[in-house]
Amino acid sequence: MPNEKDQLAISPVESAHLQSVEWNSLTWIHIETPTKEDVKYLASRFGFHPLNLEDMVSKIQRPKIDEHSDHLFLVFHFPSLDAESHLEAAEFDVFIGGSYLVTVDCSGHLRTLAKTFKECQLSTELRQTLMGKGTSLLLYSLLDRHVDDCFPILDRLITQIDKLETEILKRTDLAHVHAVAAIRRDLITFRRIVHPLIPLMEALSKRPWFRHDGQDITGIYFSDISDHLHSLWDTLEDYYEVISGFTDMSNWLSGHRIQEQMRVLTLFMAVLLPVEVLFSYFGSNTAYPGKDTIAGFSIELALAAFVAGIMVWFLHRRKFM
Repeated sequence: MPNEKDQLAISPVESAHLQSVEWNSLTWIHIETPTKEDVKYLASRFGFHPLNLEDMVSKIQRPKIDEHSDHLFLVFHFPSLDAESHLEAAEFDVFIGGSYLVTVDCSGHLRTLAKTFKECQLSTELRQTLMGKGTSLLLYSLLDRHVDDCFPILDRLITQIDKLETEILKRTDLAHVHAVAAIRRDLITFRRIVHPLIPLMEALSKRPWFRHDGQDITGIYFSDISDHLHSLWDTLEDYYEVISGFTDMSNWLSGHRIQEQMRVLTLFMAVLLPVEVLFSYFGSNTAYPGKDTIAGFSIELALAAFVAGIMVWFLHRRKFM
């Protein structure tokens, strides 16, 4: 339970979706699944541009930076898992100024953001660590945590790919085809999320967007995030090629097994066809010695077995079997 001093750091909320926490002169406002009331509150308190506020509540926007005279509006995407454990993009919007940071979890799926905010509300030490050096380093800490969260998701996909490779080499069935399609879809979604983040982080690292005590101190931090994203992207590219190769390998193995089955059926019919012709002759109305006698039937069976044996010997000699 937070002590009395910690309780004082929690500012009154403006709605059920909006909460805030303060440290010295810095205010962090967090909104989860924003409503029209939240938009009105931000417009009245900060005077944010109406188009940025509209972006905040509209469908998923592309990652971007909108620069204003006294603040920035940023849109990020990070991966999250839906109810069926499929990958989807979760939008993370940010308004950042000199003394405030507004974070918006548009879908309500950014668990790390909500957890960090809650911990910051309850812990004086964490507030001092995250918020004690200005809004820029607070933003860096949040982004760094979300980028770090990408790697366990990537490890999960890699484990699925390695397991699937072993199973495909043993036998390919319809379930494996569906699994390849599902993993390929997740990798494509992951790549769509990560790729736009790289130039966004590079832009944040190369220009003095944020300052603390009159100095640009965040370039190296955002550059570090950019390096992590490049590493993540390289791994995604490698495994996208692997899963694409799985599709080709699965198709080849399936085709090879079908060819093998057709070969066996063809050999089976090649052996039985002469026997069928022989029995068709014996079953006709043509008269021959021993017809309709036990001795004649025995001769027919022996002759059929001899013809089948000759066909097996011929096919084996020709290396068809």
